[in-house]
Amino acid sequence: MIELRYVGIILAFILFIVGLNSCSKEPVPKSELVTWTEEAKESVPQDLKGRFVRYWEARSKLDWDETYNIEAPHERWLYTRQSYEKRHRLAGKPEKVVVKRMIIHDKDAVELELELTLEDARTMEVETFTPKDYWVRVSGVWYHVEKNPFQRFL
Repeated sequence: MIELRYVGIILAFILFIVGLNSCSKEPVPKSELVTWTEEAKESVPQDLKGRFVRYWEARSKLDWDETYNIEAPHERWLYTRQSYEKRHRLAGKPEKVVVKRMIIHDKDAVELELELTLEDARTMEVETFTPKDYWVRVSGVWYHVEKNPFQRFL
């Protein structure tokens, strides 16, 4: 029979491992660009918040390498890195992104309602839109999905 002192050591080890695991989650990067409504703050998972901020911060810096790497695997299969940049070359530069709420389609597929303020690359005018932003989780990692008008979301 296991002695009582060994049970205490085993329990302490288990708690240590659980503590390490909970600390390993990537914190949400600080962002001047992205803000969250109270509803979105509570409902959007931390790991998705982190990927979302990285994606939109990269978009605002026109960092196509970073955004390409956060696009869903099927998007990266469809487009080379160069063709991806060419498609986005005239994309507006985000100046403000407000996440209003999350709609869950599946545990691994969500839609985020946004209020997006951007500078139009052609006219240089600042405009505000209310698009939907789609995200899927593949093997535990969240990826951005570009909405194709000829393709249903999942």
